[in-house]
Amino acid sequence: MAEGGRPGADELTFVEHLEELRGRLLRSALAVAVGMIAGWVLAPAVLDWLVRSSVGHAAVMSPVEALGERFRLALFLGGCVASPAVLYQVWAFVVPGLLRRERRLILPLVLLSLVLFAAGVAVALLLVVPISMQALNAFLTPAMTPQFRLSYVLGFIYNLCLATGVVFQLPLVVAVLTLMRVVSSRFLIRKWRLALVGAVVVSALVTPGDVVIAQFLLGLPLVLLYVLSVAVAWILERARGARGPSLLDSWTEGSSAEDT
Repeated sequence: MAEGGRPGADELTFVEHLEELRGRLLRSALAVAVGMIAGWVLAPAVLDWLVRSSVGHAAVMSPVEALGERFRLALFLGGCVASPAVLYQVWAFVVPGLLRRERRLILPLVLLSLVLFAAGVAVALLLVVPISMQALNAFLTPAMTPQFRLSYVLGFIYNLCLATGVVFQLPLVVAVLTLMRVVSSRFLIRKWRLALVGAVVVSALVTPGDVVIAQFLLGLPLVLLYVLSVAVAWILERARGARGPSLLDSWTEGSSAEDT
């Protein structure tokens, strides 16, 4: 028996592993299909809310455009609804080959990643998208009548949500790098100026339009994320005990010594 795993997990042949993988993929696909039914029911209300909260009204330029966007959103919502079942199938397939210490780390990291991504999506929908649309509308002249196409509006929203959700993974990335002793809280504190510049650059890439307003309102959460990342690194260092400088600490200190 593998350490803490199912009986005979380490004795399965390659074909048996493939059979197990096929079964878990089928169960995951079934869970997503069931979730899509719920997503299909919820999609009209969600579509209305997305359009009204961003541009107010959207134009449909094709007979099948509304159907295609509803199906796409239903697929996304179905994936969200089915994510617990899909994650369970992935966990059940992977966990027998992991050590006990790895199992204790992976599950909290995955759950934290999902929470951070959801927080990023919420910030995008409630903050970034409305501000970006207002900033972009400021470029309209009295002779211009805005008529936004549904697929373009939703694509714009989806891209912002994805970008902001990925950016919100910063504390998790810092936690992993801290555990690998690549970075330290001391290094992050010393580089706070670069962090501020990075927050401005990232907010400029994510939020088009008015630089002063949109970048500031998104840059503030990014700065708070950086502060949270420093706190996470410090807590992890205290938990494992101080054991010398990190890799980047040694590299920067060595570079400074060579310059002097």
